[in-house]
Amino acid sequence: MILQINKEYLVYLKLSKVFTITCIFVSSSFANNIEYNYHDIHTKIPVEGTLGIGLGYKTLNDTVDILNIKESEFGGTKQFDSIGDLNGYEFWAHYSITNNLMLFYKNSALEIEYGSNTITNLSNEIYTRYNLKNSFSFDIGFIHNQLSDFYITDLNNINQLGKRYFGSTDFDLKKENNKVTLFQKNEYTVLEYNPWVGLEDTSDTSIYFRLVNDVEMKNILFDYYVGLKYTQINNKIVANKELVSIDSNIQKDLNRDEMMFLMGLNLSYEYKKAFFEFAYEYNRFKRDVGLNYINQNHIIDLTLGYNISESMKFYFSGKVMSNQLNGEIPYLYNQYTQTTYDHKYGYITTGLKYSF
Repeated sequence: MILQINKEYLVYLKLSKVFTITCIFVSSSFANNIEYNYHDIHTKIPVEGTLGIGLGYKTLNDTVDILNIKESEFGGTKQFDSIGDLNGYEFWAHYSITNNLMLFYKNSALEIEYGSNTITNLSNEIYTRYNLKNSFSFDIGFIHNQLSDFYITDLNNINQLGKRYFGSTDFDLKKENNKVTLFQKNEYTVLEYNPWVGLEDTSDTSIYFRLVNDVEMKNILFDYYVGLKYTQINNKIVANKELVSIDSNIQKDLNRDEMMFLMGLNLSYEYKKAFFEFAYEYNRFKRDVGLNYINQNHIIDLTLGYNISESMKFYFSGKVMSNQLNGEIPYLYNQYTQTTYDHKYGYITTGLKYSF
């Protein structure tokens, strides 16, 4: 099912800014004199016994419109001036079990301000990398994103959701004399309880496979890869029992699955104390009928760095996506929000890496 949305409701999401500070990054030298500067998709892996850990902080001033509500739709009211502001942390670690086998783990939590509410996404990723005869590597990974249960009580918000999610153009809640009245289907209903609408049991679980190979030259490392990612998505829109009893369409189950094909490359170059990294990835999605409005994403990541000393590096990185977070947090994409995914999105990152 495709929901038709008027042009005035389409939001142009400008390239967002994010500042990430890497507080800790500990690692040791890599096999064949190759080091991971910032990107982690490489063919070669660290020598046996190598442990690396990292901790970062992220913040940005705009993000994906999860429920398709934007400030412009509410007349620029002050309440929505900070829609999409985000703060969160990121922790990751990798350990080389042998010279040919590495284990990687990443955990992050992102808090996004949404009007008078805050939603939280928790993410966990783990993958193993096995290098075969020092020529190419296999990655097998698992990612889980979990949205903490999120509820909307503001009547203006619920009215907007009613017009889009519930299939009713005349859905209208008003509060007068401490009583809430719902107008729908040419009928007025006085509600006994204050209404709410929310997201519950919303998450996605992905399994992916990558094949990585490289070409090595003097001061240059070129890695390229292909892969497949399968994702199961749970996404449930709920409301208080009184609203559901008036119109059962208010409660929706948006569970689905999707496949993603990915291919990309990493180019690393070192000159004296400086290093440069360029990464590109292309994602192509296969989704259910009615969910194919945006079925691709182009991602570019450019990093510049400097070796402050033999053990410490400073880097500055910028990442740009052609279609928002398409595929990054799969549960965000559904038939009601897919028309916002024709917008660019991106962030910048800066940090320190320490090696010993």
